Amino acid sequence: MYTPPDDLSDDDVAAALREQWGIDVDEIAYLPVGFGSHHWTVSSGHSRWFATVDDLRMGERGAETVQAALEAAFRLHAAGLAFVVAPVRTRSDRCTHPLTTHHLLAVYPFIDATSAVGLSFDDHRMRADVVDMLVQVHCSPTSLSAGLPHEGLRLPCRVQLATALSRLDQTWSTGPFAEPTRALLRANSAELANALERFDAQARRWSAATDRMVFTHGEPHCGNTMTSDGVVRLIDWETARVAHPERDLWRIAREDPSMVGYYEQAAGRGLEPELLDLYALWWDLSDVALYVADFTAPHSDTEDNRVGWQGLVEHLDPRRWS
Repeated sequence: MYTPPDDLSDDDVAAALREQWGIDVDEIAYLPVGFGSHHWTVSSGHSRWFATVDDLRMGERGAETVQAALEAAFRLHAAGLAFVVAPVRTRSDRCTHPLTTHHLLAVYPFIDATSAVGLSFDDHRMRADVVDMLVQVHCSPTSLSAGLPHEGLRLPCRVQLATALSRLDQTWSTGPFAEPTRALLRANSAELANALERFDAQARRWSAATDRMVFTHGEPHCGNTMTSDGVVRLIDWETARVAHPERDLWRIAREDPSMVGYYEQAAGRGLEPELLDLYALWWDLSDVALYVADFTAPHSDTEDNRVGWQGLVEHLDPRRWS
């Protein structure tokens, strides 16, 4: 996130690092990067660390779900998948620590690497490297995904979206982006209703096909990679779930359709074109629901909300759903 949490200080994070990880903090600095989690760089003697805090109020994420995802990522790394950037365990042998009822802290070794910008891969070789990584994750033993929640193609914040759609004829006064959100929803309400109906019908059918589900990352786009000395790593495993492999491949397949055959040959399993499209639709509708939930709740004019507004405009576009 670009804006530090207003109910959590650097001192709060430093105290937890000392008590839970045994890290005596010399310097700590907030990093205004990424979207979805808060980040800090930490120095302790000659060591450096990277701390992240997930706000569990965003997107209906539960502490148990994030904890299970990071535990599974830790098992992947321990099993030899070195490209998995996994968290450091606490003194009580956990991957996370609850700072508050809605803030969950995780700590990672600091990697001196180049972080990618944007979601799309510009380099074919890097895209293929990530597909190779996904093959290893998808083909990992089921014991490594033990306890990992299933992604049943459920849209987050569905109740908030339905409530918003039922109030399009009323004035919204929750913040500076409330009325623009209402106008955008109203202009696209028919197309959105059709997209939701189509999504629900297909999701019901495919959610029952659990026999082809695998360990997935969830968001293996270019922005969730880091490159150090020519080695690519995958970060941000909070979204890891047991799901259809298409959950990880839809974006890469749209960037380069040849990656479908490349994956199928390497993984020894086929991909379903309908599911590739369905997960793409899930991404758009999920972002719409999340941003609508944000802007129908009390909010202010922050950089994060300005980025969120641009995201809503981008994803609430019926041309993307045809």
